Amino acid sequence: MNRRSYLRTITVGSTTTLASLSGCAALSDPASEAKVKNEQTAPSEYNIDCELEMTNSRYSEDSPVQLKVSYTNIGTDRRISNCAPFVKSEQASLDASLWLCHPNQVEISEDNEKRWQVDTEVNPDQIPLGVCTLGDFNANDTISEQYYLLDNSNTMGYLTPGSYTWETAVVLAGNGPTPKDPSKVETESFTWGFTIELL
Repeated sequence: MNRRSYLRTITVGSTTTLASLSGCAALSDPASEAKVKNEQTAPSEYNIDCELEMTNSRYSEDSPVQLKVSYTNIGTDRRISNCAPFVKSEQASLDASLWLCHPNQVEISEDNEKRWQVDTEVNPDQIPLGVCTLGDFNANDTISEQYYLLDNSNTMGYLTPGSYTWETAVVLAGNGPTPKDPSKVETESFTWGFTIELL
């Protein structure tokens, strides 16, 4: 079984080296907290509530910023993609600077300090992903996922202050029998997302 491994890492001397290059300005101090800047509302015709909750808004040596994304079915019984809410490349912000990472897929290296970021040797976008199937999504059901908000160490800077946006497709289907050929399932979808500001 593939295991995604993320580390809290610090690249010794990297900031000094980058700042000393001719013509390069020093990198910004890393952000210490985050807030929700904007959250889209799901179109009313889909009868689903999409909600973002920031369960920990500050970065510390003990924990990164943590988010919870929930989908609630306010309509009738149906099905939803079991890859919801975010998977693979959709876990990256649109500029790929930050990643939403599942807590149970994060390993903390206690011999490193202060920097929470995706391990450069294990880029989540390179990890194979299983086929997304449809799971039950009955009336009043809520599905939710917890995420750590980590820096992508493959990009310059570390938790650079600014605004970062995520978008994902929410895929739904009726509650009828599944055809033998999954490609024949009739689905409907919409795009939902949000913007986080690092301060």
